[in-house]
Amino acid sequence: MKTISILNPSYSEGYALCSPEGAIVGHSYRKTRPESIHSVYPDTKRGNARWSRAQAEGWTVLFVYARIFVPQYFRADNANDPVVDDQDDQA
Repeated sequence: MKTISILNPSYSEGYALCSPEGAIVGHSYRKTRPESIHSVYPDTKRGNARWSRAQAEGWTVLFVYARIFVPQYFRADNANDPVVDDQDDQA
């Protein structure tokens, strides 16, 4: 089995769209504010009009920091073992 070395996480700063409810749209993360907007609203007349409507509804562009890391997955060796509920002991 080949082992993969674990890389240390990295940090980056950029811009991302934020919904009126306060949810950051992760796939809009880009280096500049215009790139972030154009990732969701393309640079066309229709896209510009849609972004203007979105702004009127409360959408914004936020300066954000991102943590970049390689996900690690672990094999479940004991998948057939019974699940133990600690609350059963307290009854």
